[in-house]
This record gives sequence, C-alpha cells and structure tokens, in this order.
Amino acid sequence: MSGKAKKEQLKEKRITQNCISYEKMLKSGVAILPNNHYSQTEKIEDINYKIATEEDQQSILGRYMGLLNSVGNDVHLQLTVCNHPISEEELINSIVKEDLDDGYDELRNEINESIIHKIRSGTGRIISDKYITYSIKEDNVEVAKKSLNIIHDTLEKKLFDLGTKSTVLNGEERLKVLKTIMSPYSKASYDYTTLGPGYTTKDLIAPDKFDFAVDKNYFKIDDRYAKVMFLKTWATELNDSLITSLATIEHNITLSFHLQIFERNSGIAFVKNKIAKMDIEMNNKRQQRISRNEDPDKLPLNLTYSYNEADCLLEDLEKRNERLFLTELLIMINADDLDELEEANKAVNSVVQNLSCELGNLFMRQEEGLNAIFPLGLPISGKGRMITTKACAIIMPFTSVEIMQKDNPIYYGVNQTTGNLILCNRNKLKNANAWLLAASGSGKSFKVKQEFSQVLCYRPDADVIIIDPQGEYAYVAKDSMYHGSIVEVSNRANTYFNPFEGDYDNIEGFVKIKMDFAQTFMTEVIVCDKLR
Repeated sequence: MSGKAKKEQLKEKRITQNCISYEKMLKSGVAILPNNHYSQTEKIEDINYKIATEEDQQSILGRYMGLLNSVGNDVHLQLTVCNHPISEEELINSIVKEDLDDGYDELRNEINESIIHKIRSGTGRIISDKYITYSIKEDNVEVAKKSLNIIHDTLEKKLFDLGTKSTVLNGEERLKVLKTIMSPYSKASYDYTTLGPGYTTKDLIAPDKFDFAVDKNYFKIDDRYAKVMFLKTWATELNDSLITSLATIEHNITLSFHLQIFERNSGIAFVKNKIAKMDIEMNNKRQQRISRNEDPDKLPLNLTYSYNEADCLLEDLEKRNERLFLTELLIMINADDLDELEEANKAVNSVVQNLSCELGNLFMRQEEGLNAIFPLGLPISGKGRMITTKACAIIMPFTSVEIMQKDNPIYYGVNQTTGNLILCNRNKLKNANAWLLAASGSGKSFKVKQEFSQVLCYRPDADVIIIDPQGEYAYVAKDSMYHGSIVEVSNRANTYFNPFEGDYDNIEGFVKIKMDFAQTFMTEVIVCDKLR
C-alpha cells in the first residue's frame, strides 16, 4: 500500500466516533471498555450535608469512608459531578402561567412578576447531577455483569446507611449523560431501535466535529469550546467545600474524581519503600554537608516535609482504619465561546486557589482528558496522587437536596445552600401533607397565604378550604382578588350541618354508612367526656 493510500485510510478511520473510548454500550447500561474492562454507572441522590450539624457531618464523613473502604482491590471507582445551568426560558416556562380569564389574572400576574424577578436576578440556575461509576476487568461480559451486580449491592447498602440511594442507569440514560457533557443543551433521542445496520451507539451521541488541534490546552466540540484540567497541587489539609464551591459557578462544569484502592499490605509496602528511598537520600545529603563542613541536620525543607508526611501516612495505614488510594481529579469547562471559556476558567481557578490547591493544564492531552471526564471509568495516566481514605472522603460529593420539580410546581423559596429555587408539587410526592413550623412572628401565616395564592392561580381546578377559628383569613376571602366565600360555624350562626343528609335512594348501603358514622361519632363523644 502506498504512503498516500495509508494516509487516506488513517483519515477515514479518524472520525469523531473514534474519539469516544468505549467499545460498546449495552442496553442494560454496561459499557464494554478496551482491554476487557467493563463499567456501570449509577445516579446518586443528594443529601443535606452542608446544612447538617458538625456532629452529623462527622457521622456522614465516617460512613462515606466506610463506603470507600468497602470497594474491592480490583475495582476502579469514579465520582462524577455535572453542573449545568438551566436556561432562563425553560425555568420561567416551567413555573409561570399565562392569563386564563378566570378572575385570578391580576393575582397571577403579580406572582409571576415576583418569580421572574427571582430567576432573572441570578437565582436558581444551576443543577448538579452526581454519578458513581465502577469498572472491573473480567474475561467476558456475562461474568462482568455478575461482578458489577455484586458491587452494586454493596454500594446500595452503604448509600442507604448514608441516607441516600442510587439508580443504575441503562444504556440510553448513560448515552444521554455523555451527550449532555459534550452538548449541554442537546434534546436528541437515544433510542436503540433507531440504529440501523452498521451503526453503533456512538453514532447517537458523537458530535459532527472534534477539533483537538485548535489549541494545545483546549479543544472544540462542534462550535463549543472545552477545556480539561487536573488537580496538580493538593493542599496540605483539604476541606469539604470544593464541590460545593464549584456548584455556585454558573457555567457548564464537569468534575471527575478517579479512585483506585491499594491492597492493604501493598499500600503499606509502597509507603515503606518510599520512606526507605528518602532515608537513603537524606543520608546522602548529610554526608555531602559533612564533607563541606556544614551542619548535617540542615536538610532541604521539601525533603524533610515529604519524609514527615510519609511517616504520618504510614501510621494512618498501620494503626487506623485507612486505605491507600491512587487518585486523580479532573475538571472540564464547556463554553459557548472563548470569552465564556476564559471567564469560567478564572472562576474555577479562583475556587481551587482559595482552597490552597492548583490546577494544571493537560498539555496536548485534551482528548484523553475528555474520556477521563466521561463517567466510563477511564482514568488518564501520570496525573495521579496517593492519598488515604480520609483525604478521599473529604472531597465530599454531597451538598444539599434540591427540590426542583417541573410538573406544575409551586414556588416555595430559595435553597440557602445552593441558591436554587425550591419548586414542588406536593400532590406528586408520596405524602402530600405538610406542617408549617416556626417561631411566633416569623411569617407562617404569610407563607400559607403565599402558597394558597399560587394554588388558586396555577391550578384552576383546585379548591382551597381554610378552617379558621381565629378569623385570621376572613379578610383574604373578602378581598375581590380572591373571590372567596365565608361560612360561619358557631352556636350563633345560621349555618347548620346535617350529617345524615344524603342520597338514600341511589347510593348502595347509604344507611349502613351513616349508621357506622353515627356510632363512631357517639363513641368519640363519650370517650372525650370521660377524659374530661
């Protein structure tokens, strides 16, 4: 084959689908990776970590450490956090309602105006999705499925102990996650039945163009600009606010944290070997200083620090419930244009630097970085760092539970941790009941009036019935804006209730039903009288 023909063949093979590094995505959600590796992804529900008490946070941290320690030595774990803004138009359309000419348009427009102001002021624009991916090496896919199910069962129990749960993603759901990371606002379908002969699942999600040659530190996905960075310098003492801080940045940002656990004895042996090498280096430095008639105890500070750090690490591994992990943390920014990319890059670096860390660029390795960002279980090489279980756990993926329903919701306020709107339709929950508890004068009555005002405006088929012994809501019902009716119930009122009234002729067993009611009612009266 001529050189020109070889070039043409290479050019033909170099298509966008080949830039995505899994081999097959099965309908079950199991991804077949290179070198006989297989992975599965689960979506994790968040828990209220940031607003928990310090004691509860320590408890959550301890249980999360237990989850990490439960992972087998041959399992690669990946935590992925996808932050993506909701478009202003989409958020407004999910809440506000147009005029219905039902008598409540004036009230409806006033409520709409208030909510739209909240949205346009920058509140409630970021959604954070969290995933856990685990990958293993097996001989074939059937054996891999069994092993992956065992890992799922273990994680399910540990997550339940944490107060959360996870859902295994099927093939279509995993494809949607991959597509969203590349094209955040894509509305494409991922139906396996649409695949014709010769087509693969990569054809469903691959963009029209990847350009990794546009720059050495960023790349293009169609007309969008993206950049993958890695955590180059770790702080001496990490804290748990990294993911929370990144979640406040109003850009499309994806974070992936890869973890590969060391077998306990291997981890201890690895650290001892490092210490032994540093001992030799320190002795050589002492001999050099002695030969120069210098103080042999004045060794380089970085060498002394590394030795002390390794010594503490060995103590953690031998005497405490710690394991050693090879980790790497990657962050990807996906922007509309170069200006937004630069703006988001500054914001991300500011967050990381405030935590005494430093990001590094994946110079000429952006394609490899993109695949490491995907929740597939494919880390990059040469960018890892050895840390203990506690240091892994402190990169806490949990922040705060979000309630942002899209099915005819009501606005309840703002999540104080994330700044997102609280949107909920209580009729869609397992239990639609609610209690409103707060100190006197804190606004309970106002909140009730705010909620039933939205119910009247946003749900035309709803009725609002208020039992009001103190007459607090009578003036609201009298207001022409609410179109309410007042029924006074007292021994001085002209309102009467007949519990035995009804359709005796057309309702089967009506007399029996009323007699049961009367018997129960009289029993309660007698019991209450005796209790007095």
